[in-house]
Amino acid sequence: MKAPTSARPAYVALAWTVAMCAVWAATAAAMWAFDAVGVVDGLSYAVLLLFMAVIGVLIARHEPGQPVGWLFSLCPALVTTSIGIGSYAQWAGEYAHKPGSAFGLWVALWAWAVGLIGFILLLPLLFPDGRPPGRRWWWLLRADLAAIAALTVIVMIQPLTLTDKGRHVSNPVGVSGADSAWLVAPLVVTIVFLILAGIASAVVRYRRSTGIERLQMREVVWAVLMTVVGFVVISVLWGREFLYNLDYALIPVAVGLAMLRYRLYQVDVIIRRTVTYGVLVAALAAIYLAGIVLIGTTVRDVSGQSSALAVTLSTLAVAAAFQPLRRRIQRVVDRRFNRAAYDARSAVEVFGSRLRDQVDLEALSQELLEVVAGTVQPTHASLWLRDREVLS
Repeated sequence: MKAPTSARPAYVALAWTVAMCAVWAATAAAMWAFDAVGVVDGLSYAVLLLFMAVIGVLIARHEPGQPVGWLFSLCPALVTTSIGIGSYAQWAGEYAHKPGSAFGLWVALWAWAVGLIGFILLLPLLFPDGRPPGRRWWWLLRADLAAIAALTVIVMIQPLTLTDKGRHVSNPVGVSGADSAWLVAPLVVTIVFLILAGIASAVVRYRRSTGIERLQMREVVWAVLMTVVGFVVISVLWGREFLYNLDYALIPVAVGLAMLRYRLYQVDVIIRRTVTYGVLVAALAAIYLAGIVLIGTTVRDVSGQSSALAVTLSTLAVAAAFQPLRRRIQRVVDRRFNRAAYDARSAVEVFGSRLRDQVDLEALSQELLEVVAGTVQPTHASLWLRDREVLS
């Protein structure tokens, strides 16, 4: 299969994920099949899947052929397909008596398996460069793909039937005996073994990595390990869906932090800009609303009536605060997530202040080379000064 050469498939996957979340919410509202706890669980899961889809788009914008980007795009698209189409199948079969409920039930059975299990199996093996850590690990990639295919087929033919209000909706391709423990148990054990092998491959890659790649992998490896531990602890103590969603979010959050802090997939500029302007918009909105409330209250107490003065002054305050706030927020974001650029900017500012007082040409040349080495970090740097006779 030819790798994508543009980010369009990732955008399509993101749009499809949003659409399936909307179908999920609409059918749940139509059936009134939720409560306060269910709303929190559903919203947290939807936010998690949308966040993963956004990460897929960010990766695809710079590296369209990166398999890790495919995983982050396809997993939420397939999982939400299973949930959205499954919700429609339940609504169509149990409440509205509409056609398509059997087909929807069939899609809901297997779509999640391809997306979720595929993500769990392949991400530890392929992160971050999209390839196994060595030739000896290619067998694991083939075994993962075979396990995903086997799981998909077995789930597709599960003899499942939904019954409610006297109406039965069955899997149209269900096969009797496909849910036998003799068939399902060996596959489950195999998948658990492959998951552990994938984690082992990530640990091996981390131990072999150096420099920036080691930093990129460090947080993700820890997130994978903490996710496994968290899953076991939550299952033993209190298996709430919301807690599971928080646990699952550790991996995409770790990938996002690696992208932001260590320039993984070269998308740090987009993320930093998004964070900067998101915080800026929130701060300006707070200033505007606070100005309207405070100034409006003062004017109302003095004159006894509201005035457009509050809106005018608040607008002027927002306009005056835009550039200072933007620069301040940008510095904070760079200091936290782009330390190299922040240190480089600080070094240049210090050099500029000392340049005005420096008269020794040799000392100035040495300081200039030190600043270049500390900011640009070239493999070699030298300074050439033209002869005075040439200049004259």
